Amino acid sequence: MSFRSTIAVYYGEKAADIRYYRNWDPLILLFEAFATAYAAGECAGWRAYRFLIREALGQDTENYSDEEEDEIIRLYEEASEYPIIVDVKTRRIYLRGTERDDRYTKVFDRIDEKMNVTELLSGSGVRYSRRMLESFRETINSDSECREKISVTMRNILTGSPTEEAG
Repeated sequence: MSFRSTIAVYYGEKAADIRYYRNWDPLILLFEAFATAYAAGECAGWRAYRFLIREALGQDTENYSDEEEDEIIRLYEEASEYPIIVDVKTRRIYLRGTERDDRYTKVFDRIDEKMNVTELLSGSGVRYSRRMLESFRETINSDSECREKISVTMRNILTGSPTEEAG
């Protein structure tokens, strides 16, 4: 059985993108969510973020229509067992649905005892600032162990590296 987690980027009510992370540890997902928040914060809006991700993945920037991408995002959100949201407008990272229920508590036993990521992201989640994200980026750029905790796509965006084996 797999652990189907996602990280979606929202600009207010508009979903810009969603990434699927099969069997990723929740602590590593938290690193990826902060990397995603940094990348999303560099974009003027949801269309700019979609363009950034397509470029980082080496995809044709006109691959899908906005309506097709919206439908893909909706389908992945419905299938996700652990839907992390990066909300650029409110500058917070949280688990969707935890404001209203506790159906994600089933993942507690999969999380390192040192830090309960599900508890951290539940409810109002983690608020972040531009300064916090800059500090995170500096750490990623200077610490190879931390850099290995995020996807190649986000690593390339944060380090300014060219696209290679994006994923």
